[in-house]
Amino acid sequence: MTLVKSTPQQKGHVLQGIISAVIVAVAVLSIGYYYAPFSVPEMPTVFDRLVFTLRCLLFEVLTLIAAVQLVARTRFQSVAIDPTAKGAQAATELPQRIVQNTLEQLLVSVMVKLVLASYLTQDGMKFIPLLTLLFVVGRITFCVGYFISPLRRAFGFALTTLPLILSAATCIFFTMTRGISHELSTK
Repeated sequence: MTLVKSTPQQKGHVLQGIISAVIVAVAVLSIGYYYAPFSVPEMPTVFDRLVFTLRCLLFEVLTLIAAVQLVARTRFQSVAIDPTAKGAQAATELPQRIVQNTLEQLLVSVMVKLVLASYLTQDGMKFIPLLTLLFVVGRITFCVGYFISPLRRAFGFALTTLPLILSAATCIFFTMTRGISHELSTK
């Protein structure tokens, strides 16, 4: 199999999307943490923080539901209404790719945010809704960008993925410095 290399112009589009996503993510997380007009409820226990995080994650699940509905609508409005018909697979290829990527990102997000919530302090829990916001906006811009041009999906992909990588790294740091049994009952 011969690998066809990307062009400098293609790489430029993707890098532009990634750099823009980094700027937006840093701005949302830093400005949102210090200046957002919302507060999180008191969460004195790990259980409270996990329940709060699960409730925030519902909004991320909605992006997967929307992506699945996109596939359903595409099937209903095209030859793909019969999935065995000629051209059916091509008609739903793009929406199915969006579903697949959203499912992959959601799985990572759920795991990372739950672990992160188990380590965060009360004040740090403000990051959970901010990370959720980035995920949802990232998934929406990924989908819209993909339909405009596959190269335009980079912003949304990076806006979803980069905060997850940062969160996972934070979880690893907390695990290494605080220990895997941090705040767990020893009774």
